[in-house]
Amino acid sequence: MINKEIAIISDGGKNEWIWMPEGTLIVMDQPYFLSPLPKGTKVLSPNGAKELLAQNKIPTYKCNVTDK
Repeated sequence: MINKEIAIISDGGKNEWIWMPEGTLIVMDQPYFLSPLPKGTKVLSPNGAKELLAQNKIPTYKCNVTDK
């Protein structure tokens, strides 16, 4: 596992976003998921993901209806 770190994802019991260094985005909904991740990977909490969407003016949806 060269250039990889082990991480526990969604350890707070909530979905987290995993943003890989090459640009791939994964939404992890499995609690306590243990995974090797490349160095430079960012893990966003639900609040962090919502903030990122708001900063980029991307609308969020709940049950196929916009929150805004």
